[in-house]
Amino acid sequence: MSGASSRRMAIFLRMIDPVTASIGGLTVVGSKLAPTAAKGLMSFLGRICNPAADELGALLADKVASVRQRNAAALLEKTQSILEPDGAATALHTPPRVAYKILEHGSWIDEDLLRDLWSGLLASSCTASGDDDSNMLFTSLLEDMTSLQAKILAFGSQRSVKLVDESGLVGACPVSVSLPALQEITGCVDIQRLDRELDCMRERGLLSEGGFTFSHGTKLAIVTPTALGIQLWCRCQGSRSTPADFFTLTHVSHLSGIEVDDNWLHFDHINVEPTGYPF
Repeated sequence: MSGASSRRMAIFLRMIDPVTASIGGLTVVGSKLAPTAAKGLMSFLGRICNPAADELGALLADKVASVRQRNAAALLEKTQSILEPDGAATALHTPPRVAYKILEHGSWIDEDLLRDLWSGLLASSCTASGDDDSNMLFTSLLEDMTSLQAKILAFGSQRSVKLVDESGLVGACPVSVSLPALQEITGCVDIQRLDRELDCMRERGLLSEGGFTFSHGTKLAIVTPTALGIQLWCRCQGSRSTPADFFTLTHVSHLSGIEVDDNWLHFDHINVEPTGYPF
């Protein structure tokens, strides 16, 4: 191992466990992180962040506590799993400031779905040239996202009917859910918080509407993602494809002429999967 690689390994070890700072003493979520796993993650970080891996690691090592270190390791492992099946990780790089912001904020996240969004965003930040900082926009959106909002975005992005026009821009047809369905999706029964979260997502441009509405005496929540929300979702899946390609959409000649009411989806009840995420 080169001197630079050794330094990066030591920095990464301090990120994971500043007390022991040794491979044999690494404790990750109650189990030992194998030496090969630690070495592999450090090598991965070095590849995508080179030549700034030392600086990134030093900054994080000075600030990150043990819980955040475990989260950062889990985030990197997920990113690695997204990139390496296609052999992409060896040839792709991400701008250091993008990688730093993702690790800085993503390492706070214990909840799997939201942390996986950060992992996907890091994966989609990697390019052959290593100078594409377009995901900085999405880091700002993800930075303030709650785990509840992540569930709403995931549901709307995956369940909505999406259409693409001749220019390649994608839009979603309206999606509404009943209050009981929204409570199943989010795992939250507090209607005041649900209302706030929906309003916030609308204000930040992720949902086309926010809050609740009434239809025939029934309280409904509109969870239709905007074009920005759909793009955020795609990037957070580790994809650099256009939303049209990601969802394998067929182009429509005149999107504005389509009767969206015909594609309006409404959910009164959601079948929650064993994972707890009904998507």
